[in-house]
Amino acid sequence: MATHFILPSSPNLQCEDRFSILDSDELTVPFWAVFQKLLEQKVEDSKGIIDILETIALTLRGTTDTDYGSLREYLETKRPRDFFAKTWPCLVKLALRLPFLFPSHSLPILSSLRPSVKLSREQTACLVVHQFFCTLQAPTWQSGFQDFRLWFSAEQPHASAVEAYLTALFAYFQRLVDGTQTSPLAYPFDEWNISFDLCSYNKQNGR
Repeated sequence: MATHFILPSSPNLQCEDRFSILDSDELTVPFWAVFQKLLEQKVEDSKGIIDILETIALTLRGTTDTDYGSLREYLETKRPRDFFAKTWPCLVKLALRLPFLFPSHSLPILSSLRPSVKLSREQTACLVVHQFFCTLQAPTWQSGFQDFRLWFSAEQPHASAVEAYLTALFAYFQRLVDGTQTSPLAYPFDEWNISFDLCSYNKQNGR
């Protein structure tokens, strides 16, 4: 049984360079090198973001999985005014800090041997940003979504709920660039960390 979840910065995560982003002759290349190169692009509109998301999806999974209609509409009509000037550069910088925030390129999986994991606010924010970029691999132990692709598609059975999710997500992103003490990045690990704890379920009493 796996004890760690592999993060996208891991050298072991290899992919085909489908779009010759690295201009490499190798059959496979480290995904992280592709990701770093992608984020060097200047992004000034929703098309730039969606182009990056589509390239990531095709590189990692061989399919885009979604048409990005809901995300495109949100970015074009409801995004914060200074999103591309201030927030986007912050997201890029935070995403690229993954190998520094997680030097082992992995996350411990909660188990009876490791019932608790603590992360700093910056580590947590970094993982949320990677959920937005959809760079996290699907865990073997669950069939749900490990990223935000579910909210990006145009066809939504509960469109108002998706709009609320995206609004909350982008409000969180805005807080990351807030220079005040309300920013999640303003606190060191020992002052305001997040603890994830394993909870057991008792079938007999339903708790």
